Amino acid sequence: MPDDDAITVRDRVQWPGWFGLALGVVTLVVTPLAMIDAGSGTVYYWNEVTMGYDDESWAWTRPLYSGTAALGLSLVLVVFSFRRSKVLRADAEGVRLHGKGNAHVKWEELDRVVVWRRRVRRFGFLPGWRPQVGLVRDTERTRAFQRTADAKRWGPEDLRGNGVPEWLPGGIQKHSARLSHRLAPEVAAAVSRFAPRLRVVDQRAPGRPVPVSSPGRS
Repeated sequence: MPDDDAITVRDRVQWPGWFGLALGVVTLVVTPLAMIDAGSGTVYYWNEVTMGYDDESWAWTRPLYSGTAALGLSLVLVVFSFRRSKVLRADAEGVRLHGKGNAHVKWEELDRVVVWRRRVRRFGFLPGWRPQVGLVRDTERTRAFQRTADAKRWGPEDLRGNGVPEWLPGGIQKHSARLSHRLAPEVAAAVSRFAPRLRVVDQRAPGRPVPVSSPGRS
C-alpha cells in the first residue's frame, strides 16, 4: 500500500505555552516596577572593550532590556506550543511511535494499543500525570501477565517505582510515547483503518480496560 495511505497522529506540547504565558504575565508586572525602582539616574556598566566600568546608561535600561528578553522568550514558548509533533504513524504494515523508544511493531505482533498515564514528578518535586499511548505486544509473557492481572483487584496506588501502573505489563514505558488523552479517538481511527480487530483501550484507571471508540462510532 502506498505511503499516502498512512495515517499520522500529531499532538501539541502544552506546557511551553502555559509556562510562556505565565512568564509573560509576570514580566509585564515586574518590569515596570523594576524600572521605577531603578530610577532615572545614570549608572556605569562593565565595558568588555575597554575592560572597565565606563559604559554609561540610564539606570532603568537594564530592567527594560531584561524584560524585553523575557517577553521574547515567552512569545517563543507560546508559539512553540502550537507546533504539533508527530507521535504515531499507522500504515498497512504496522504502527510506529515517535517517542524516546521509537517503537515499530507489526499489526500481527500486537495484543492491543493502550492509552494510559504515568506518575511523574515535575521539576523533581511536583506530582503529576503524564499521558501516554503504548503498544502491548502479543507474547506468551504478556498473556501470562494479563491472566494474573485480571485476577487481582487494583487501586490507584498500585504503581511501580518508576510511576508505571502495575496493571500494565512491565516495560510498557519503553513502547510508549506522550500523547494527550483527548486524541485517543484519533488513535482508534488510525488503528481501525488498518487493523479493525485490534483493540484500543483506555487503561488510565485500575480495573477492566475501557474500549476507545473512533470518531463517528458509538
